Amino acid sequence: FCQYIYQSENVSQYTHPDYLWAAAVLILYWFLSLWLRAARGQVDDDPLIFVVKDFTSIVVGFCFLCIVVIAI
Repeated sequence: FCQYIYQSENVSQYTHPDYLWAAAVLILYWFLSLWLRAARGQVDDDPLIFVVKDFTSIVVGFCFLCIVVIAI
């Protein structure tokens, strides 16, 4: 995602491409949170079902979409 932000043809598609760095931080937070929960044994057998039902994942996904819309 960070490489996507730096590519010049992608930057021209956004009015505020610097806001995408906040989305990158959200992705990092979500990934590390999921990794920590998996290490603790809190993730079911299927991580996709866990992500769809997890409140934190839903909030991070919503915030990610809001940041992308604001950047456009």
